[in-house]
Formats: sequence, C-alpha cells, structure tokens
Amino acid sequence: MEHGYPLVSNDDIKKLVDMKPNRFIGFASVDPYVENSAEKLKFAFETLGLSGLALYPSRQHFYPGDKKMDILYDVCEMNNRPIIFHSGLSWEPNTLSKFGHPLEFEELANKRPNLRICLTQFGWPWLRETAMILVKHRNVFTSMGSLYFDNAKEFFSQCFTKEIPVTWIDRSLRHQVMFGSGNPRFEQIRMAEALNSLGFRESTLELIKWRNAENFLNGLEEESLRGEHFVY
Repeated sequence: MEHGYPLVSNDDIKKLVDMKPNRFIGFASVDPYVENSAEKLKFAFETLGLSGLALYPSRQHFYPGDKKMDILYDVCEMNNRPIIFHSGLSWEPNTLSKFGHPLEFEELANKRPNLRICLTQFGWPWLRETAMILVKHRNVFTSMGSLYFDNAKEFFSQCFTKEIPVTWIDRSLRHQVMFGSGNPRFEQIRMAEALNSLGFRESTLELIKWRNAENFLNGLEEESLRGEHFVY
C-alpha cells in the first residue's frame, strides 16, 4: 500500500484467503493519509474478517509514533487485531529506512501495551536495537525473514550467532520471535534449514515455527507469560 494506490486491495486479500482458508491468513492494509482510513480498516476486520493490519512505514512515509496513526491503532485494539510493521532496511525505490528503525516503535509499544506488534526482519541491520525493544516490551514480536547478503545459512549465522548471541533468543526472547522467509523472494525451505542450523533447543524451535505466531494472532496465553519468559 502506497498513498491511495493499493498494490493489492483488501477485497483481493479476502478472495485469496477464501480460496485456501485452512492455509492462508489475510492481513489488511490502509493508507493512513486518507480521511476514511479507520472506516476502511473497520470494514476489513468486521466485514471481510481479515486477521490483522500490515503497514510499511518506509514505503508509506510515516513514523509509527505519528498522531495520525492513533485512530488506526484504536481500531486494532478494539478488534483485538495485531499489526505487522515492515521494519529495518527497505531496499525498494522511493522508500526511506529511517521510518522503519526499531527505535521508532518503542513509544508505541510503551503507550499501548495491549497492542500486539511485529517488527519484520528482526529490524535488520539494527538487530541489537530490536532485541532491546523485545526485552522491554512483551507485546512486541519480530520475524526472522531478512536476507540481503550471502546464502540463508551464512546470513542467519552472521545475524543470530555473531551480531547477537544465539542465547539471547534461546534464553530470553524465545516467546517473541517468529519464523519468516521473505517469500516469494526467498525459498522457505532454505530459510527453515538455516533456522534449524542455529542450535536452538527443540522447544525454542517449536515456539519460533508456530506457537509464537498463534499468540501473536490470537493474544498472549497466560502460560507464555510465566516462568522462563521473564528470565530477563
């Protein structure tokens, strides 16, 4: 979604979901600059039944803490819908990565602790900043689907064993990290193999591969808020 010109409409997303309802989970998007953006989002949730909101600050040219975004966040909270934000590097033309810097999301996470948000790509290249946001705010999730250099295994090894220690995820952030592949740009199987090569515990892999996504979509379960979740 750019300013007023959706690449794929919410109605189109609904049609795709209806083709494979047991496989696809549809997220809406809206242009925050149009006057009826909140009404469009309500329609996407309440009539089309879409599962969340996807926003691309770098392409749509807004900061997540901008006041104009509050009405959209209100709609998400009222409908118990999460938000996926494209974060970190944006390589597309006419995009500015400054809008997706992980630190730009801290105020939002702090002001709205009941709003579940996901920062894609682990905020790459700002991995440590993303980890800082996660460790402070349990309503913030991230996905691992970034890949811009090398092959999947080498890139994951660089990111998640060297730039940040693998133990940061395996011990402290394991309930907030979700698998991501960047498909169709990157093959899911190669990203999955790269994930498996990092040396995480099997219980951590299970969380990353699907349990955390369930909690992100549906709301945090009480069990996931106890014990080791708070080792930090």
